[in-house]
Amino acid sequence: MQHDSAPVEAMLWEGLFQLLPQCAAVVCVDPWADFLRTRGVRDVRVIYNAFHMTKVERARDFDRAECRAEFGLPPDTIGVYAGKAVHWKGIERVSAALADAPELWVITSGSNTIGFDGAHFDVERERYLRLLCACDVGVFLPRMREGWSRCAAEPCCLACPA
Repeated sequence: MQHDSAPVEAMLWEGLFQLLPQCAAVVCVDPWADFLRTRGVRDVRVIYNAFHMTKVERARDFDRAECRAEFGLPPDTIGVYAGKAVHWKGIERVSAALADAPELWVITSGSNTIGFDGAHFDVERERYLRLLCACDVGVFLPRMREGWSRCAAEPCCLACPA
């Protein structure tokens, strides 16, 4: 919207918030979820390719040993998070490159449309952040042009000092 579109923008928002509560579900990025809920949208679902820094920063307080135990990761392994197990994300390449190192566990998340047979977890948001905390490093080799994806950004945010 342009800075001079105040009358039109207000009408669009009004119309939008009359329709959204009637939807079976509304999918949005994380920072919008609470905004929509306070305006009467009942079923708000957050897409995974967006992150909310406040929630990510809370994840820094998770106990790493507890998170590793929760996901059955032995303490003598190095957890290598490779991202979502879907086509074009490079999971196969990461797994093949690390296949000869039994101390390295390739860990993936998401819907697993590629049939990855390693350590895979299809978890909700809170457990996803706990999974990231359980990992030691992230290795990402996507063949798609997705830029700075969530699978790269969130592990970085968890690792960065507060």
